[in-house]
Amino acid sequence: MTAYSFGNRWVGIVALREPDPSGREPLHRMAARLRRPITVADAVMSRDEAVALLARLRHRFALRGDWSLVAECERTEDAIRIGLQSSIRAGLAVVMGREESRRKRAASPSLGPSGPPRASRRKHAGVRVPLLPAPPTPPGLPLLPPGGMEVAACLGVAPLDPVSGAWLRWASVHASYAHENHLPGVSHLALEMLAGVGHRWLQLAVIQEYHRRSGDLVTPDTVHSVARTHTQVRDALSEYLQGHGLGLLSRGEHSAGRLGGPSRAIAMQVLGALCLTTGSHRPAVAAVRRFWTPAADSGTDWVTLVQNSLGYAPELHTSSEGPDHARRFTVTLRDRQGRSATGSGTSTRLARRDAHRAYAHTHARDVVPTTPATAPRRPHSPSPLRGAPAAHVATVGELARVFDLPASAHGLLTEALVHGSWAHENRRAAEASDVRSNATLAALGSFIAPALTAHHFAAATLQRSLTPDAEQARLPDVPAEHMARLGRTLAPGGGALYGKGTTPATNQHAEVGQAILGATWLAGGATLDRRVPDAVATWLAEARNNLDAVSQLVALCTSIDCSVELIVEPQGLDHERAFRATCLFGDGNRTQWSGPWETNKARAKLLAASSVLDLILSLAAGDLPNTLPRDQAAVLAQLLWAEAVSVARRGPEPRRDVTARRLGVDLVVSGSLDRHGRWSAGVERVLAGSSTLDTFNRAVSGYYRALLARSLRDALREALAPVRRACGTGEMSPEAQARTQAVLAVLEAVTSLPTDDLGAAVRDACAAVGTTPHGLGAEYPRSAPGTAGVGAMLVRLSAAVASAVEAELEVAVETAEGDIRVILRADGADLPATLGHVLDVVALLVPQLRVAPQDGAVLMVAPAVTQPPLTPLGRAAADALANRAADPWLAGLVEHLRGLLDSDSESDDDGWQARAQRAIDHLREPVREPAARPAG
Repeated sequence: MTAYSFGNRWVGIVALREPDPSGREPLHRMAARLRRPITVADAVMSRDEAVALLARLRHRFALRGDWSLVAECERTEDAIRIGLQSSIRAGLAVVMGREESRRKRAASPSLGPSGPPRASRRKHAGVRVPLLPAPPTPPGLPLLPPGGMEVAACLGVAPLDPVSGAWLRWASVHASYAHENHLPGVSHLALEMLAGVGHRWLQLAVIQEYHRRSGDLVTPDTVHSVARTHTQVRDALSEYLQGHGLGLLSRGEHSAGRLGGPSRAIAMQVLGALCLTTGSHRPAVAAVRRFWTPAADSGTDWVTLVQNSLGYAPELHTSSEGPDHARRFTVTLRDRQGRSATGSGTSTRLARRDAHRAYAHTHARDVVPTTPATAPRRPHSPSPLRGAPAAHVATVGELARVFDLPASAHGLLTEALVHGSWAHENRRAAEASDVRSNATLAALGSFIAPALTAHHFAAATLQRSLTPDAEQARLPDVPAEHMARLGRTLAPGGGALYGKGTTPATNQHAEVGQAILGATWLAGGATLDRRVPDAVATWLAEARNNLDAVSQLVALCTSIDCSVELIVEPQGLDHERAFRATCLFGDGNRTQWSGPWETNKARAKLLAASSVLDLILSLAAGDLPNTLPRDQAAVLAQLLWAEAVSVARRGPEPRRDVTARRLGVDLVVSGSLDRHGRWSAGVERVLAGSSTLDTFNRAVSGYYRALLARSLRDALREALAPVRRACGTGEMSPEAQARTQAVLAVLEAVTSLPTDDLGAAVRDACAAVGTTPHGLGAEYPRSAPGTAGVGAMLVRLSAAVASAVEAELEVAVETAEGDIRVILRADGADLPATLGHVLDVVALLVPQLRVAPQDGAVLMVAPAVTQPPLTPLGRAAADALANRAADPWLAGLVEHLRGLLDSDSESDDDGWQARAQRAIDHLREPVREPAARPAG
């Protein structure tokens, strides 16, 4: 045998003398590969930095209510801790890169302006739209009728591939039918997502067809009025599907005669499914070209038409009636001659348009269009502005390069960057280049952005699960704040043109982002549905079901039973009014937090709430400064106490509390006592000088012990589920026996070796099984409690497996980035497959020791505790971890499990089933706080 030594970090490696004839990676190279730094979106960081970054993101996503991303962050954290970098999904890597860049800019303000970076200088072919996976086809799912192929061909999908055919079968089923017939595999919420995607693409396809026929969209009102005619296509498609045998409804829907709504929902499901399986909006375009026949006055701007005819704006009177959820508005128009007309609608805008239309048909018939609104007009073809600022010209060129557009598209891109205030002040320059304001393009972009967002979101969600819950299946909106972020990214600095004295706010930046999407859609032949550039792909990856900062703060305070109220105070004259929002926390003598002064009420509320959330995230990440202003400390103290009282009132809920990072408990469960020490030091600074600090520490200490005990029992119930199933049958199944043996081995390892020296435990285990690697005399830092005994047990089990195949056991131990890492491998044996049940149980019962397969080897990682905790909360966390093994309940369970495996037991006359039932009853016992034992 040959010994390898790589400095004082290595305990030692035992390898074969000759090169491995199988060509497997040598163990020392595997270990070196696993400790390489993480590269995420061109940012290089250590594994500890990556885990801390993911923890911040996980907390942020939890505040936003995006639980699917929270779960993904948790899985990625575990993978990075054990060295599996390849498990980082591309979308999450993009978000991690942006968060790391934001953190570095905040830490190093001298590196450059804090504004958003320009689009990448590297020309990119674009990111393809993700496609749907093949859905399951249970026996009860109806086959595609003979007319299904004709329907697919009508919608531009021919030939019909197997995946599209399977989704067409699901989409032609109404949710009520699937529920009535118990069809598994795809939930009704997934079908609703399909319908939402189909609805958004259909609206955009109608606008696109109108532009193709007429050559111009004229005004924003034209865009919105044309989009409303999509209902005609929806109804016609619904009848077409029913005529071809697609569209199965439940018996209840048929008996009640409710056929219209469900049939239209099926039409949108079919359209959405085919759009997602083809990765484009071609099916929606095909449906519009087949079924859309616009009326002569569709798309006509009646308000402008009547006002131009009269030469002035007529007098309008508005009234409304009905409940808030079904209010009806009526507008009466009266000109200076006393002639009047009345219109009604579900909004004042629709009612005003209807009134002007009625006036034109009654009193000004000469201005009513006699040709269809879609008759070809002179195409609107703007050109670049002459003498435009250099920043504007550079932005136009950069956009053309990023979106891969020809030079002929520069005119539309120019118009997308021209605000109405600039066009009004520079009429001659605008008219010379045939450039209008970006309002019409922004109206088109207001339909493109939701369609793209819904498509990407639905595809990503359904790739993860075909049975999403209600929160995961809700298609996201595109708020102005998020749209403005895209506008600032694509048109930074002086790229967009505004009038003198106009300071662009959120709405103006959002209009620029929408207008750029509209211009690139028209200039690029509507290809954004199939391929988007990096900048838009990053923006789409972030366009999730995010709550705004105010909603996040309210949701957080509601979850911890702390009242919060935002009040806004104005100052200044009417023409220069400023607003400041103040957050009031708690009842009675309220704690206050005020944000900065802003020119907009909504913006003032958002900034005040964001500043509180940033403060909360800083405390959770352990990044609080050494000295805190009094108002910041007061807000954090109020929220910490509310959180402590809340968890004491409702009791510990392990899964929910760890995900939401309640009182730093996620760091305790993972054994990251160093990071918990930084968090607890921040809590000490927040509550410094308070007479209630000791009371708070005692409450949190008890909460830690109760939550760890309950989480252990929940994990044991899950691990011993096969025993519960076997008890019902009365026979010990092989699965139940293997799982019982694994649980018993892990529990005995945890309770028999309380030491925290994982390196020493592995060394002793190697000596006991006859493996004597060189260089094992180095001292290693303490590991998380409970890991040493389990690590030694896995060494002994691996040695037994290696001995069975007459192979050498290779062992490597090192410290890297604050973790202790052990690699076990035996030539000729697949250790992960052989130890499968044991590894599964270790992952459940000892979360501080992360175990994962790696190329036929077993990789164990435990966080190292380099120094004893200095704060009372830190010591409470260490005590809680150590006291898990001291729970008398565990000793009782061990005895029950030994009895289950002892087939010759003479103590029981009633057989194995009775012993199994007693073990199950023991698992159901309520949690009693384990006896406290100081940490070593």
